[in-house]
This record gives sequence, C-alpha cells and structure tokens, in this order.
Amino acid sequence: ASACTANLHSGSSACLTNITLNTLASSGSSCALPSYSLKAETTTLVKLTPYPLSVTTSASAITSVWIDYNQDGDFEDANEFVGSATRYVAKPYSININIPTTANTGTTIMRVRTSNNTAIYNYMSCYTNVYGETKDFVIDVLPAPTCPKPYNLTVNGFTTNAARIGFSST
Repeated sequence: ASACTANLHSGSSACLTNITLNTLASSGSSCALPSYSLKAETTTLVKLTPYPLSVTTSASAITSVWIDYNQDGDFEDANEFVGSATRYVAKPYSININIPTTANTGTTIMRVRTSNNTAIYNYMSCYTNVYGETKDFVIDVLPAPTCPKPYNLTVNGFTTNAARIGFSST
C-alpha cells in the first residue's frame, strides 16, 4: 500500500511527538523537511474491535487521521477519514478506532497529520500545508473474530440462582 506524500513546510510547526495505537508506539519528532515520513512502527488491528488512538503534538494543532480501508493507495473513499480535533494546547488527542467489516484484510496505511495554521478536512489527506507534519504507519487488518469479544459488560437482576448479563460486541 502506498499513498501520496504530503505536507512540506517552511517553518517551525506543531510536530507529532507521540502516537500510540494498540502495539504501535511512535515518539519523538524533528519535524525536518519535508516533514513527511513512512514510519517503521506497525501494529495489527482486528475488525470490529475498538482500539484507542492517542496523538500528542509539540504545540497547539489540528490533528487528523485517515486509514486506507480498501487498500487502493488513497484516503478518499467513504469512512477513510477517521477523525479530527483541534487542540489549543499541546495535549493528547484521543479517539477510538473501530475497523469496519467492509475494510479489506491485509496490509494498509494509516495517516496522521497536524497543522497549526489551517483546518484539515476529510479531503485534505494529501494537501500541502505550510506548517505541520504527516506520518504514515503500516497496519495489518485481520478478520473479525467469529465470536466477537463482549464489551460494556453489565450484570444485574441478581437472585439466589440467577443474574442477568448484558454486553455489546462493539
């Protein structure tokens, strides 16, 4: 899987300093020109399993995330824009990523971008920006389990011989 390079910058900017997702842990940034990199850190994600993604920047920034779910080399298809947030202080941006059942299994790219001088919209995965940074990561998407793990487990209705158990699969 390959994607366009993006985000050449010409001055100090909001660098990506820490990114964590499942077993992926990427830290440090020099924000050196051209401020785009395909990182060595990888992770494996299972369809229908929620994973917390945390992104920290060196300064106030808009942070956006895409995943190329259909592995066609771009981030322009429906639902490939995972999310975006504005932080006016250098603190983590956190969201849950839940790989949809429609995603292709196998190797693909996740893109994380920052900008401190303009908003980043869903169609701007390859947009060249003056200030910011772009990092791509290889992720491996695995099929959903045949019996999904239960989440949000609840237990109530206790009696001497029974209890009511509830859960969701996402």
